Amino acid sequence: VAAATAVTRRTRTRQTLGDGAAGTAGTPPGAHDGGMAEAIWTGPAVAVVTLFDDDGTLRARETAEHAARVIGAGIRAVVVAGSTGEAAALSDDERVELVAAVRAACPNVPVLAGASGDWWGQAASRVQGVLKAGADAVLVAPPRLGGSLPDYYGRVAEAAGGAPVLAYHYPGVAGGEVPVSALP
Repeated sequence: VAAATAVTRRTRTRQTLGDGAAGTAGTPPGAHDGGMAEAIWTGPAVAVVTLFDDDGTLRARETAEHAARVIGAGIRAVVVAGSTGEAAALSDDERVELVAAVRAACPNVPVLAGASGDWWGQAASRVQGVLKAGADAVLVAPPRLGGSLPDYYGRVAEAAGGAPVLAYHYPGVAGGEVPVSALP
């Protein structure tokens, strides 16, 4: 079962969705007050498929149009370039182009963007790129190559500059477990 954290705007409270093994990143150690805060969305959210041409060229406009259709059908937030799907086929520039296109097509709902990396520098760069392109929050899996999770998520959270970071806990597919104790 995949799990991600419900990250909030005010206090970045640790609230877990799924199997209970994920937590919140995005604030300095000790900043959690344990209280409830306003969620960045309520209701259904969906990870939208990224469309490509037969030759592998990104179809950002068409993907954004699809995202707008699912929003029109009642979806309340979208995830683009998620961590376990076609995100691995995107260059960093394409990831930014995709997020900007979806943000333009879906101006009134939260856009979450996958921004994982094999090391903290790659993930931090991707986080900054998608946030600048209009993402409201980022979804970051642990590094597939291992290393210190507290350091990785701490640096990713720093790069996010206060924007919500969802630690993606999907052990069999996305880099391994993310214990709450590893999060800042």
